[in-house]
Amino acid sequence: MKNVLLAIVSLALVLGLALPMAGPAAACHEVTLTVISDGCSEITVTGPDWSVIVPADSELPIRIEVPGDCVQVTLAATSDQDCTIVEWSGDIGEAADDSTSLTIDMCRSDKTVTGRSIGPSPTPTSTPGPGPTATPGPEPQAVTLFAESGMGGYVSEPIQLLSYWSQGRVVAIQAVADPGHEFTGWTGQTDSVADTSAAATTITMVYNRILKANFSSTQPSPPAPTPTPTIVPPVPTPTATPTPTPVPPVPTSTPIPTPALALVPPVSPVLVSIEVLQERDTMQVGETQQYEAMGTFSDGTVVEVTGQVTWTNDVAVATIDGGLGTAVGAGETKITAALGGATSDSVTLNVTGVPVPVVLVSIKVTPDSASIGVGQTMLFTATGTYSDGTTVDITGQVKWSTDESVVTFDAKGVATGVASGTVSASAELGGATSNSVDLEVLPSFPWSVTGGLIGALLAAGLLFFLLLARRRKKRREAEEPAT
Repeated sequence: MKNVLLAIVSLALVLGLALPMAGPAAACHEVTLTVISDGCSEITVTGPDWSVIVPADSELPIRIEVPGDCVQVTLAATSDQDCTIVEWSGDIGEAADDSTSLTIDMCRSDKTVTGRSIGPSPTPTSTPGPGPTATPGPEPQAVTLFAESGMGGYVSEPIQLLSYWSQGRVVAIQAVADPGHEFTGWTGQTDSVADTSAAATTITMVYNRILKANFSSTQPSPPAPTPTPTIVPPVPTPTATPTPTPVPPVPTSTPIPTPALALVPPVSPVLVSIEVLQERDTMQVGETQQYEAMGTFSDGTVVEVTGQVTWTNDVAVATIDGGLGTAVGAGETKITAALGGATSDSVTLNVTGVPVPVVLVSIKVTPDSASIGVGQTMLFTATGTYSDGTTVDITGQVKWSTDESVVTFDAKGVATGVASGTVSASAELGGATSNSVDLEVLPSFPWSVTGGLIGALLAAGLLFFLLLARRRKKRREAEEPAT
């Protein structure tokens, strides 16, 4: 009985030491919560030790680190007499959908939540930057996105050729290549496109924009045709006419030579005419638009020849490079395209005025404080406020400043813990500097030490039970009477 009690105590000791030490080794995981503000309300997303503000009429993906199985996240929408939250929709589970806030559990899967509100669109207030105080800008206006595609693919998102968006909205765009083709990049008014070389990317709708998705063939060029030799049949030798004799000659017919048969190679189609396509006939100085030249060939086919034609126009009014026209001075110009002896009819472009430049006034980084472990990551978002009152996500454009021996930032705003410590970080762009955020990096417990210690304890416990069983067997054999 004493040995049994000793075995139970030893087992409890092994399990008691191993289980507490195995607890902290539970791995964290990340999920993404996409919050969409559909209307005039700002939505504040709050976690255990962080908060993020989603501006009105915008969409923001938030990467959340879940230390265990689940973590609770609260979404709260601003609501007053002018702007009222109507409903929550999406992955809200059993949460209420008719109040200004709701709480959801973020566990193992990504979720999307939409808060729809009614009321006037908010007028952002500019934050004073270095220099004179900025005045409130105008309310966001509706702007258009004209997304077209060249030969070899199509634009899958947005699905409309011409779509309308609120000013400052970040819009997802995606191009899909046909079989045998590959995507080569976005052209046109690409100044606010996040990545012009990526088929799936985003564009910030600050002004009206025209984009084109370009593709190229991945098939090898066919070999040049081998000229077919001309086949000339032999010309028969005429039969000699016999010398006449007293006997009346019998006339002999001379064979008629057969004409030579020549195999003529097919004639390649030639360019017959060119048509220049122009989306707008009026531009402001500094604006751009994409021109297209469509060539019609003698066999009836129509092919885009934008990159092959020679453009002619008044360069003091506008310049055209590869089909991209840029307004440089006030006035009127006639634009034509020529290739291989064919010249298009001219299109007229009027350039007027000089637009008021829009400058970045301030930058807000969220969250303003956070804690991560060594080797762990957290997403920070930089939101820029411009002199016209618009707010834009500029996370991918800013330069991050911090102590890189403790934490590093990548181009997408993801912070990675390098060594334990507490640092401050900020974002800079165009002379504007953001608020300072506090970031604490905590040391991580090395799993290799924990795993080795647990293994040693389990091995010792197993050896103890084997020795105990052997000892009890010998004692029973000694106590049994000899037969």
